[in-house]
Amino acid sequence: MVFSDRQDAVYETLFIIHAHEMLIVKHVFPTPPTEFSELYLIQNLTEQNIELLHKWAYSDGDAEPPFVPSGPWRARVDVTADGQERLDTVWFANENEYIAADFANLSARYQTKELMTPELPEWLRDSGVLMPFVRTEE
Repeated sequence: MVFSDRQDAVYETLFIIHAHEMLIVKHVFPTPPTEFSELYLIQNLTEQNIELLHKWAYSDGDAEPPFVPSGPWRARVDVTADGQERLDTVWFANENEYIAADFANLSARYQTKELMTPELPEWLRDSGVLMPFVRTEE
């Protein structure tokens, strides 16, 4: 699953979740992520963060197309467990303070120099659906 957060005026932050791992990709928006994107790998998410992500993973969202040109700032893209098939996209309204706060907290907690990584995890490199979100050349 992929969460996209574009509430920042310059950056898009992608939260790519696989099992108990999460890769955060921060890049200048609207250009696609590149090899110069910032990558942060969290290999063992806490139970608290897993519960938080599950809350938004099972949310029905609260915004539907058509959108104004700027569109909603947050979305979730559901994929199959093996990361090979895209299932659905769910949108969240810009006014949704709860999701804004939760993902701002995740960003603040995990976008640290200690978690920065130059390499993509194998589970992401092997995914035909998730890899286009990152577009990082290896």
